[in-house]
Amino acid sequence: MGILDRDFLKIETSSGSLDLKVEEVVIGKESPLVGKSLRASILESEFGVVVLAIKRMSGKLQLNTGEHGAVYAGDSLIIVGQEEHFPKLNEFLDVENA
Repeated sequence: MGILDRDFLKIETSSGSLDLKVEEVVIGKESPLVGKSLRASILESEFGVVVLAIKRMSGKLQLNTGEHGAVYAGDSLIIVGQEEHFPKLNEFLDVENA
């Protein structure tokens, strides 16, 4: 649902390997993030994911997400995290279908 990118990264750790998923999700108009700063969001603490970048509707890519104001419907978030966190996250974000 709303998955635009299905790339997987494999990172070797001291205890083995950790599979991470990088996904681009489009924020829906009913998302609780609309109009809010990512700095104030609960994405990392609640869902265990990290936002790498914001892709604005204009196409502009912003890599330092904490300093770029609010997120709006139609913006895309480039997110990295473990695959099992994404279904609940997509529901929370009101992800638009690609």
